[in-house]
Amino acid sequence: MGTELVQEEALLVKGGPMTERRLAMQISIDFALEADTDADTFHAHGAELMEELLKLEACDPEITDASVGTDAGEGTITVDLLVYAADEPDGLQKALDVIRAAAHAAGAATPYWPVVVVEPKETRISRTLVEA
Repeated sequence: MGTELVQEEALLVKGGPMTERRLAMQISIDFALEADTDADTFHAHGAELMEELLKLEACDPEITDASVGTDAGEGTITVDLLVYAADEPDGLQKALDVIRAAAHAAGAATPYWPVVVVEPKETRISRTLVEA
């Protein structure tokens, strides 16, 4: 599976009494499938996934611009989504959750589905001297 954050820009979204800052992230995820099927069936699975993504897009304002590409020769499906989220990890997880829901609705199984893991880049302890 490959993931690419294509574009990120800040948006202000009205969320009740305060304005909330959200990122608009164009996310592209490649899935390698181990499906023993002919090209027509493989492309039909991609079309079913797209249909389910459009249904989810219609009821979730935080996702839009879904597209699905299939490469039967390579056995890959590429899903592109524009996701609105608070930060990059939330946007990536949202994209994975939406794609998984669409895959299930299209009849696919998703064992060993990836999750987003956030790890600190650096942990540091600093000491501040305080006068007594």
